[in-house]
Amino acid sequence: MALKLGWKAAGAAVAVAAVGIASTAQAQTPEDIARLDRFSRDRGRALALTHQLTPPVPSGSPERLMQPERLWVCKGTQPGLPIYSSPDRTSTPMGVTQDFIATSGATVGGFVQVMGYSGRLGFVPANTLGPYINTVKPGVQCTVEGLRRRDNSPVFGFH
Repeated sequence: MALKLGWKAAGAAVAVAAVGIASTAQAQTPEDIARLDRFSRDRGRALALTHQLTPPVPSGSPERLMQPERLWVCKGTQPGLPIYSSPDRTSTPMGVTQDFIATSGATVGGFVQVMGYSGRLGFVPANTLGPYINTVKPGVQCTVEGLRRRDNSPVFGFH
């Protein structure tokens, strides 16, 4: 009988320990909650910087684009590189690149002027641009079709 009680007591101790471990694994202190809130805010800011493409135009009549005053061409680049507000690596980044970007070809001190996805002009290092290469469908060309009337953002075509 004593042996049975010993096993029961040991089983109860294991159960109590398991509940204790599970409850401490899920417990969150105010510091944990504040840290998670900070992570969430930082992630939101990062997503806002990387997701600067304008929302799609509602279906219906096709969007009428404006033709830019100068020639803009589509160039390939590495996604996630900063688009600087002036031709200087210490200037404030105004966004990040996708795998393509519109450029006028104008260079200033090793930087090329680009049109950000929001329509604002910025700069990227010249050595970060090259021909656009579509890795999903080789041979597809990227073009700048025009600018959206509502915000002057570039509209890209893939042919």
